[in-house]
Amino acid sequence: MKSNVKPAEEMTGTGTGQGGGATGDESNEPPPPHPNCLADHDLHVWDWALPPSRSYLVCSSARSGSTWLCEELSWRGLGDPLEYLNPAYVRFFAWLWGCANVAQYRLMLWRTRTTAEGFFGMKILGMHFFDLIEELFVPLVDGEPPSEPDERRRLYVEKILPGCSYVWLRRSDKVRQAVSWWVADKTEVWMQLAPVDRRALDLIEFDFDAIDLKRQMCEREDRQWARFFEQNGIEPFELVYEDLEKEPELLLASLASHLGGHPGIGRPRPERRIHVQRNAATEELVARYRAEHRRKTVLQETHD
Repeated sequence: MKSNVKPAEEMTGTGTGQGGGATGDESNEPPPPHPNCLADHDLHVWDWALPPSRSYLVCSSARSGSTWLCEELSWRGLGDPLEYLNPAYVRFFAWLWGCANVAQYRLMLWRTRTTAEGFFGMKILGMHFFDLIEELFVPLVDGEPPSEPDERRRLYVEKILPGCSYVWLRRSDKVRQAVSWWVADKTEVWMQLAPVDRRALDLIEFDFDAIDLKRQMCEREDRQWARFFEQNGIEPFELVYEDLEKEPELLLASLASHLGGHPGIGRPRPERRIHVQRNAATEELVARYRAEHRRKTVLQETHD
């Protein structure tokens, strides 16, 4: 497992456990990576820190509808499943809470992100899960960790989410997923909270190779997740983004019930904050990629 972020004590800007949020020093404040990271979205601040009684992990890849899915789970009272192991989130929360190590970080997650009913959810993308930093988690483990990497990953994540249920969300159309990921990288806009799309998509220069690399990354992460579940004998609750688009209420109600929550059917629902970013401009990029992929395939077959 690669080490691609600094240890937790360095993320706070100190080695003392006193982050900027604890000392009031705003000079090194990292930006909140999601609106729900702010303190007014804390579910509770418990005086104790017992492990959550009903935890779950949403496993996915970038641009597969996971933000929308997690917003729906939050509305149904199943916690606030953000990317708590995403390096950007770790840096922000470690600063906010003054955490010096992963044990303190776990404690604060349990205190502030567990519902009164005991629900604590988390989302993790393949790019972060398969690059977990082992040295951060080893202090939580009693004895020698397993030799198999996927078994170690499960052990580490379940030290934060004890006895968790697994949800696997993936997207069938890898080209649209790749285009969405590439556009988000280029525009640095990862979610749309306003009805109007303000991205300057007409200024983006089409790049077949960059999109193709994203497509390969999406396919690789699907294989990695499948191997992780098989290696650990896990049967996740599986969802496909395209099915969710067709029957959202039915599938979301089924998932909520599976996790032990209220299905939400018949309840008055708040207005959805997350807007679909797919539009005519992104569909044109998809069409250009498919046409160029066909052309390259024909040329390759001709040369062979």
